[in-house]
Amino acid sequence: MLTARNLCFFLGALVVVVVFYSSTSLPSSTAVPAAKQPYTFPSTPAQDEQKQQTGGQLPEDFGLPTDTGTPYSANPLPVAGDAPPEVPAAEPAAPIQSHGEFNEMKFSFQDDLKFANPDWDVHHLKKYKPHNYEGAGRPTIATYLSTRNGTLHDPYFQAAQQLVYRVLWDPRSRSKKYPLTVFVAPFIEQEKRDILTAAGAIVKELELVDWQPTVDIWGRWKDLFSKLNIWGETEFSRVLFLDLDAFPVQNIDDIFDLAERQKCRKELLPVEDEARVGELCDYVFAGTEISDSKEINVGVMVLEPNKAMQQRLLREAKHTENFDNGMAEQAFLNYVFGQNSAFPTQLLDREWNGFFPQEEEEGYLKIIHEKLWSMNDHWAQNYFSDTWREMLLMYEGKEFLSRRRWDGEREFE
Repeated sequence: MLTARNLCFFLGALVVVVVFYSSTSLPSSTAVPAAKQPYTFPSTPAQDEQKQQTGGQLPEDFGLPTDTGTPYSANPLPVAGDAPPEVPAAEPAAPIQSHGEFNEMKFSFQDDLKFANPDWDVHHLKKYKPHNYEGAGRPTIATYLSTRNGTLHDPYFQAAQQLVYRVLWDPRSRSKKYPLTVFVAPFIEQEKRDILTAAGAIVKELELVDWQPTVDIWGRWKDLFSKLNIWGETEFSRVLFLDLDAFPVQNIDDIFDLAERQKCRKELLPVEDEARVGELCDYVFAGTEISDSKEINVGVMVLEPNKAMQQRLLREAKHTENFDNGMAEQAFLNYVFGQNSAFPTQLLDREWNGFFPQEEEEGYLKIIHEKLWSMNDHWAQNYFSDTWREMLLMYEGKEFLSRRRWDGEREFE
């Protein structure tokens, strides 16, 4: 039976609930609703590109020639003030708590180039062995091609062609004893593989690593964690890895001798690695430091393939909470090979990796790490186009066929 006392108690409780809900759910004149919290992202595409190269540090004089135009996209990246995209919650046991997206915005340096490709007999030339290859157990210089642009004028594919030429044939920079391996993603077209093979490169496919970042990043970085599978390529004793925009301008063979074998810090190993000390702790990893930061730019690095290390890296890459996902594999490799880690990096001089080359460095750098095909108003602005012309003259001449014959024919097609 509803009494007057019970009715008063019920109405009072209802008022309390309404007041509490109003004070906690409705925005005040100064509060920002949760859905409108600012969503931050790198302020400009060029700055984001530089931050990936420099580990998040932007110099005061930022504004180098690769900042060459306005990006175009029907779906631009979020800007400050936009709400973050809704993402599904992760499985409770999974290390990734939320997923970002790969944004397919493009920039001028990704536009197809107008350079003519070599006019040669690819079918005939690809039957010869890789240049400088003397069998398993020796070092290789290497790069990784994972462009999803299917044209032969894609800048990254043409950069791969020029890198092969510079390492194997260019009189100014060719190696005297090491082959060039182009690791390719599974979706790279056979025609591209054949062209690289005809030029004398080793072409090997790498299995993709399915990496899901926790923040939005550029789509062209989608497959960069697949580089971790290079540690599984134990056919080679060591690998000097070059990004596709890391161009040797002098002979770089000596870098293999500079990279020293190191011992890990066993006391810093996680429990998962304690049973594999003998396989892991004798290692090689070297790269060029970024501005006294004790971190390296991973566009040039010397490593020793090791199946145990490969498995360790693939395991650790799943723990995305431990490194800056916005810097992709740059941040990850600086995390696992950090100076305070169990596997500190050996630091090399800047001459081996001249990322964002400065005016006073002309003639000093052995490797220019820059998108040479898109540079303007810089001492290296003609390096790509001039070398391309020289490459075509060699590849389309009779002398090149003679040099490929000297390599000998493959034992299989």
